[in-house]
Amino acid sequence: MFPISVRRQFSVLSHLRIDARWFYAVDVPISKPEQFKYTQTKPPQKFLPFSDSDNSLLEESFKDGDKTVLQVLEDRLFNCDIKSMQLYPIYWQGPVYEVRRGIWFSNGTPIDQRLGELIEKQYQALKDKLGKEEGQVVFELDDKTLELSPITKSEDLTTTIAETFSSSESQSPKKLVLFKDEKTVFILPKSSKLMIQMLNPLTDELKKSIFSDYKIERGYKAKDKEKALAEKGSSSAFGDFSFINFFTDTAIDKNAKSDKAEEKMEYHMKNDFAKEDKDTKRDINHIVLCCHGIGQSLGTKLESVNFIHDINIFRKGLATALKEDSELQEMSPSANNHGIQVLPVIWRYNLGFSIDEPISVEDQNDGVKTLPSVSDITVDALRPLRNLLGNVVLDVLLYYDSWYKKRILSSVVQQCNDVYDKFLLNNPGWNGKVSLVGHSLGSAIFFDILCKQPDNLNFEDPNFDHKRYLKFKVENYFALGSPLGVFSLLKRQNIAPRSKENSVSVNDIDKEVLDRPCVGPKCENLYNIFHPCDSIGYRVEPLIRSEFTKFKPSPVPFANKSGFDSQLKEITDFGDEFGDKLTNNISKLFGNKSIGELLLLDSKKPETEKNLPNSPKESTKKSSSSKSTTVDISAESLKVIRQLNYSGRVDYCLSEGLFDISIINAIKAHTTYFENKDLTAFVLRELLSPKSKARLVSKSAVLMTPGEDDNEWL
Repeated sequence: MFPISVRRQFSVLSHLRIDARWFYAVDVPISKPEQFKYTQTKPPQKFLPFSDSDNSLLEESFKDGDKTVLQVLEDRLFNCDIKSMQLYPIYWQGPVYEVRRGIWFSNGTPIDQRLGELIEKQYQALKDKLGKEEGQVVFELDDKTLELSPITKSEDLTTTIAETFSSSESQSPKKLVLFKDEKTVFILPKSSKLMIQMLNPLTDELKKSIFSDYKIERGYKAKDKEKALAEKGSSSAFGDFSFINFFTDTAIDKNAKSDKAEEKMEYHMKNDFAKEDKDTKRDINHIVLCCHGIGQSLGTKLESVNFIHDINIFRKGLATALKEDSELQEMSPSANNHGIQVLPVIWRYNLGFSIDEPISVEDQNDGVKTLPSVSDITVDALRPLRNLLGNVVLDVLLYYDSWYKKRILSSVVQQCNDVYDKFLLNNPGWNGKVSLVGHSLGSAIFFDILCKQPDNLNFEDPNFDHKRYLKFKVENYFALGSPLGVFSLLKRQNIAPRSKENSVSVNDIDKEVLDRPCVGPKCENLYNIFHPCDSIGYRVEPLIRSEFTKFKPSPVPFANKSGFDSQLKEITDFGDEFGDKLTNNISKLFGNKSIGELLLLDSKKPETEKNLPNSPKESTKKSSSSKSTTVDISAESLKVIRQLNYSGRVDYCLSEGLFDISIINAIKAHTTYFENKDLTAFVLRELLSPKSKARLVSKSAVLMTPGEDDNEWL
């Protein structure tokens, strides 16, 4: 109704002593990144109060006028510009939300900023008169000019009321502003004859209950704050995402105008970033940058596809893992703060390729020519499904087109460096560690970036190419649900630690480096983590040393030893009559698979063990609890793989749930890594643990055995 000027000057009320309360919108943003093609069509209706600490910071800066942009919300991830009254993320592209400095409230919600300042200015001039018999004052409000014209005579009031409610829609609508007392004002629009009668000075006292929707009150009440915080997280807008929704055209909401889209945005803002009053700025000593995989272009059409939200879940999961694990607390700098900040890197929005837009190419003879869009060449039959595949699978094809691959690598490197620079700017003197997490195709992107990173790179060089190389050392690299193994296999490429044979310099050509028969990522520790049901995740250890082909991946331990899965493990290990009966019953239910096999706990039936070949060169060890067969890893293989990961292993497998059936769970397994508690606790443990390559963790591995393949499940 009253647009906010981006460059307007400070309020004339900044010098007044007012107990103001600051709010930010959570449902309808002012703007979104260009790729969303979003236009605001209505003002926001739902606002959330800033925490007490943020509120004090904003109010103090507002009055002093020294600083106009402040870091707010959880972990100070957002900037609040008190000059433009806007809230926006610092480290990634995202929606911009309206901010209000609330003085006058309607049902606990601050009214429009400019209108509120206008009412407050008039209130300051009238406050000595209000509350007295002659204190009721009525003004005429013009929405366009935002001017208040006093009405002093009853005749003028009657005339103005008649004009107001008889004005045509084409004329500027007028409202009546009634200052009732020291805390109450009524803003009355065009309405019924009853309202006219109630406003007549000759009628009985105005009944507040009748006009509650038109009443505004001065000051923020404690009960309103409690109500707002109680509603935080109550929305049911966010739920399990169903790929079935993709198959209907109604699921694609290009402008995010639907109520469901707004509810999801509201849910994310309330639950992902709202800061508790007791929260303070955390000390950060480790940054983790996360790169998304395929299908993120759907995020411009579906609020359900939201990598920012995935990373927020991951960030909160790290905090939860620390809270629930005393061992992690001992490793952490503080029992309440692990010192790790997780930030997203989104490359798809900047790629400039959409299935709905024509492709422009330069031709030496014809100049710039236009090719049809993917939608133009899409067959009409099953178009929604084809559009889905186009938005998702096309990302892989783009990455393996040399022109687009170069752009993607450059975009990701530049964004990582930009995030790093912004963090240094907001944290002067910071000298911590940086790790990377890549999911799906994002893992292959990060891997290629690390493989072409030179060995002796001078980050302080004035000619440093920030679009080509990372400007920081990478401590750990976690690949989640990664197709890296099969990509490398198709390229006939091995993976090895950095050495003189596969060293990289700034003079090398990136494409030639990435096409070498053997490549090595420039990082201290490499982790390849996958879920057994994830059909996109592949192993990489056999590409490092062929000996690891016969070894199982290292299991990711359970996050909570008292959890349901751990109880099942204890039952299978216990081996009593009850455990045997439970094992037999569940084995029948799941096609004669044992619980140990289902949970990847390396349990094998006795008859399977009898068929294992015994090699005199292998030092065989049989665990009494899991009945699995382990062998020593050769010294030569250990020497190689320990240069890629201090633990002596690179492949790590998450535990399969008891009721996870591969063919059904495949899609979910690939899309829920950041929600997995076992993975979150494992990553936190590895980030916090003191890593020493002189200390070997894994000297042996569990053998793969006949019948290990899960094809019989399909």
